[in-house]
Amino acid sequence: MNYRKTYQIKSQFKDLAGNVLLPSFYVDAHQIMSGIFANSDEIQKHLEKEDLLSGYGDASRKFKLAAQNADINFQEVESTLFRIDLEVTTADDYRPAFQQLNQKQAQRISAVY
Repeated sequence: MNYRKTYQIKSQFKDLAGNVLLPSFYVDAHQIMSGIFANSDEIQKHLEKEDLLSGYGDASRKFKLAAQNADINFQEVESTLFRIDLEVTTADDYRPAFQQLNQKQAQRISAVY
């Protein structure tokens, strides 16, 4: 059973959501596989959702996303930060409102992370 809450995309945002690019994960197939499978012409293996959740490769060299380092050094990342709030447009509809953070606000957030 899937206990995660899911929400349908409102029809007005479907085109916009279709343009969102999600990250793709690849592994060097020769480092993960051994034996007869390592001799394939496949150099990089695109990992699908199932590969990332359950692992991919030989038992001794299995790649599993949950076991990978998730530490991000935000001090080394240059970015423009925005605060995103929802504004009421009608009684039951909302739209995102974006406000760029100034340098002081961005430094406070970067100090936390």
